[in-house]
Amino acid sequence: MSHPLIVTERRILPKLLDSLLTIIAWVGFIWLIYHGVVTVLHAQSEGGDPLSLTLGTVIFYLLIALANSLLLILWAKYNQRRFRTERRIRPQELPHGQLAIQFGLTQETLEQLNQSQIVVVSYNNDGTALEVSFKREQDVISKW
Repeated sequence: MSHPLIVTERRILPKLLDSLLTIIAWVGFIWLIYHGVVTVLHAQSEGGDPLSLTLGTVIFYLLIALANSLLLILWAKYNQRRFRTERRIRPQELPHGQLAIQFGLTQETLEQLNQSQIVVVSYNNDGTALEVSFKREQDVISKW
């Protein structure tokens, strides 16, 4: 998708936090790989069997993965049983007049919104609609 439906500005702090966590994860991954290779080479230089050391580690990791898989399956089955029936009550629909007031639109604009396939709404910082423009689907498809 070349154009997202909703475009939001990302602040610098979340970007820095994402980058920092990504770097920490990569450093940890590289350290684990390095530590494993060094351990195998060290065991081989002492005359030990590196295959038995590696096989034990792989079996341990597979047991942990199996336990995690079982927990995930049990959680999914629990949620399937729990949410089998819909317990929430659907809220009543707002009348068109009240909906138009809620969003600060006129009744005619709301009717056009209901009938249009593609609408661009511009809001100010307070959340009040500044401009509503309606586009025909043929016009938009030809521009993309």
